[in-house]
Amino acid sequence: GYVYTDKPIAMNIIQNKKTSSTSIITYKNYDKYQNINSLITFRDCFNFWQTQLTIGGIFPFFTAEYKNEMLERNNPSFSLKFYNDFTLNDYIFSINYYFQSNYESYITKYDLYHKIDLSLRKSFLNKSLTASLVVNDIFNWVKENSTRKIDNFLFTQTRKRETRFWTFTINYSFNNFKKSYKGRGASSDRDRL
Repeated sequence: GYVYTDKPIAMNIIQNKKTSSTSIITYKNYDKYQNINSLITFRDCFNFWQTQLTIGGIFPFFTAEYKNEMLERNNPSFSLKFYNDFTLNDYIFSINYYFQSNYESYITKYDLYHKIDLSLRKSFLNKSLTASLVVNDIFNWVKENSTRKIDNFLFTQTRKRETRFWTFTINYSFNNFKKSYKGRGASSDRDRL
């Protein structure tokens, strides 16, 4: 698809007029932002293995001033999501891989990241009760590295959030039974009324 945004609002960095030793991170309207994006998904099932692969791409078109020159922020980015479910004796084990290449969003460039999530699910009581255990980012790979270039500013940031965690969930579905309709259609219902 194609996206055109007129006068988008995005981050900006300006010099503090009261003191030159400080700067202010704020937002402003830029002239325009455009991108072309695509998404392809493949899905298949092999006996006990169900898999899905999604590949995406974004091709941005954006310029902003940096050190008195117009700097293009047009580097394409790619993403990949690879989902895998294995069903064994009513247990479903999932291993999912995520990859995001370096990408640019307005004045900010983000470094690539990737992660692996694991989960185990089991249903009970005729599938009315489901228990699941999920481990997010099991190898603790996700880090946020970003660089912002605008006017005379170069701002770099490295963050490590708590991306590795686990959750245990129990879901119960009330009235989980098959509905059967034994009438002859809408006309028979009207006749009864």
